[in-house]
Parts: sequence; C-alpha cells; structure tokens
Amino acid sequence: MNRAGLNMIQADSLDQVQGQSVYPLVAEEHREAFQALVQDVFQGKSGTLEFKIIGLKGRPCWLYSHVVPLRNNRGDIVFALSVTDEITERKKTEEEREKLVNELKGALAEVKQLSGMLPICAGCKKIRDDKGYWNQIEVYIRDHSEAEFTHGLCPDCAKKAYEELDRLKEERDKNQL
Repeated sequence: MNRAGLNMIQADSLDQVQGQSVYPLVAEEHREAFQALVQDVFQGKSGTLEFKIIGLKGRPCWLYSHVVPLRNNRGDIVFALSVTDEITERKKTEEEREKLVNELKGALAEVKQLSGMLPICAGCKKIRDDKGYWNQIEVYIRDHSEAEFTHGLCPDCAKKAYEELDRLKEERDKNQL
C-alpha cells in the first residue's frame, strides 16, 4: 500500500497495517459487495466498486476501486491490484444534489396550479368546486393557487357606485323634507 492508500485508511505507517485484513474497515453495508469483488478478481475477473470505509481513526471515507488480478509467471493469480481514489467530496456533492432534487420535487408537488375548465355562474361569477359548492371567485382562486387578492373598483363599477350613492342621497334628501 502506498502513502495515498495509507492516508485513505488513516494509517500512520505501513507497519501499522501490514498483514492485516482490510475487511473490518469496509462499512458493513458495503462489505458483502467488497468481498464479492475480491472473489471475482481471484477468479480472473476485473471489477470496480464504490464503497465506504471507516478509517483507523474513525473518519468515514468513500472510495472508488478498480481491481484486476495479478498473475505470476505460470499464470496463477497471486495478488489483486487495486487502483483506488477517494471520492468522499464527490459523494457528498451527489448526496446534496439528490437532497436538493427531492426538495424541489416536494416543492413542485405543493405548488397549486389552476388548469382545465372552471364552472362559473354567468350572473354572480361564483365558481362551483369539486364538491358541488359555489364559492366566491376570490376564495376559489386563493384556495387553488398561490394568488392573493386586493380589491378595488374598475372605472365602470366606480361610476355605477357613485351614481347609486347620488341616487340614495337624493332619496334621503326628499324623505327629510
């Protein structure tokens, strides 16, 4: 094992790990796949694996290994050669991206959107909901979208309202005489 490999497993020196099995460092959830890869290599196959280890000092670390069999002069497999890269930062980025994608999917599912045909009264402009109840248009749209309403009067309605006020004042003034 070279210095980079020793750093990955948090070993201070080769003497600290020489002759020991790496299996206990492989995280339990990846141990079976790791052992299967080693068995495949000693049967003459090459393979790759992403797996997590827990270093000698307790630091979790993600690794990517490409493993091939090494043969002696007679063709017997005597070693497994592993080229291993630490991919902890990449895995962290992937997990953050996956979390963000899930959050965005959740937010998208919560977005209220109006679509399709809405049954609306031609007279009072109330909208019939899915349960058959008639609701004020403002209430229906508020409950089925992210829209909020403010109220005012358009020029035509303002003119009608002032005309009605003037008429009511005239009636009041006549009744006071």
